[in-house]
Amino acid sequence: MEVVESLATEGLEEVGKEWVEMVEEKTVEEVEMVEGRGEGKEETVWDEVQVEPLNLHQKKEISHLARCLACCPGSCPPPPPSNPIMPPPPPPAPADISYFKRGFARKAIDEDDLALLQGVTSWGYTWEVIPSRVSLDKWDGNNVTFLPMIWGSTQATNNLDEIPEAAEALLGFNEPNFDAQANLLPAEAAALWPEIEARAADLTIPLLVGPAVNFSPDSPYENPVLWYEHFFENCTGCRVDMIAMHTYVCYGAALQYMLDLYKVFGKLIWVTEFACEDTRARQSMAGQMEYMKEAVAILEHDEWVYRYAWFRCGAPYTLARRSYTFGSSDAALTANGQLTELGKLYNNLRGDANPSIWQQNMSPHTSTTPPSASTESTPESTAENNTSSTCRPTTFSLLTTLLSIYYSTTLLLA
Repeated sequence: MEVVESLATEGLEEVGKEWVEMVEEKTVEEVEMVEGRGEGKEETVWDEVQVEPLNLHQKKEISHLARCLACCPGSCPPPPPSNPIMPPPPPPAPADISYFKRGFARKAIDEDDLALLQGVTSWGYTWEVIPSRVSLDKWDGNNVTFLPMIWGSTQATNNLDEIPEAAEALLGFNEPNFDAQANLLPAEAAALWPEIEARAADLTIPLLVGPAVNFSPDSPYENPVLWYEHFFENCTGCRVDMIAMHTYVCYGAALQYMLDLYKVFGKLIWVTEFACEDTRARQSMAGQMEYMKEAVAILEHDEWVYRYAWFRCGAPYTLARRSYTFGSSDAALTANGQLTELGKLYNNLRGDANPSIWQQNMSPHTSTTPPSASTESTPESTAENNTSSTCRPTTFSLLTTLLSIYYSTTLLLA
């Protein structure tokens, strides 16, 4: 196969020789790029990377930011300065456990799954107001907290009365900037929010979490930060205690960059969907485990992150037993109901209650402490249907890899 010999190399010097060498090994069938005009020009031209089949998560997370990084990283602005965290309402008193932050996203879950996840995760959600497969008492019996979600406009209109009275938090709309998901313009979401807010107040729900967004292939809000900006502009005075995001990057540096983008709002962050999907090189069990180590270290130590949930829809690495709990089809749970190696890793990656774990093949990333953050702001311690997620089959993403290289380089040069 013909090897790519010429790419948009203007501006790539900042990225480093490793990127150029990696690109030169790729074939035309894997990636086709057009020349960008680079730095010093009035406009940068960067067409879509053509990878077939094109992964939706790949498209949404490379749409704006990563195109700029791929062509001319020197021209890309850094993440906006973090605003001081607004003091959140007192969180529900967490149990003295080291996995308070850790959760899962899974709709097709059963009681056996919950039993396996007891002691691995402290919470979970199913994109529903109330779980349809396993009763709330079964969740409670397995010491896993169920959190309701107002997935879209239908739930906001018809299902508010079904929200459990003892809910510890209420999650907002699922990917409203996606046509195939909640599909709400910021003004539309803002118009629905007062009813959600009122119901949360009636039930004295301690935490009301904003919509969960991600980079999207759908205009006009491919950029999730812009969606949130316009949402807050249309929802002046609305109660949004914390915000939520999704990400499917595959390297810790890229994850940290994504987190930093949302800190401009000055609110603690829930990462309600994450896993490695955008880079084929990390789709093996070993690659997923390496990313999990990097990601969990960042998510546990970043004081802006309140909670996070692993989600792998359909194929490997889902959190449910019958869809290969934290493992590939070759590493599915056996009849004795044990977690796979990836599930065991998720279980063993403890938080600060067990700091020695971070010395095992990883370096913890400690983010700059927000000016007003305090210990009270953070705890001390498959195929899904289209209503749950936009996961699609994975493909190799050069741009996600580049994002990681770029961010790592800027850290080294800082």
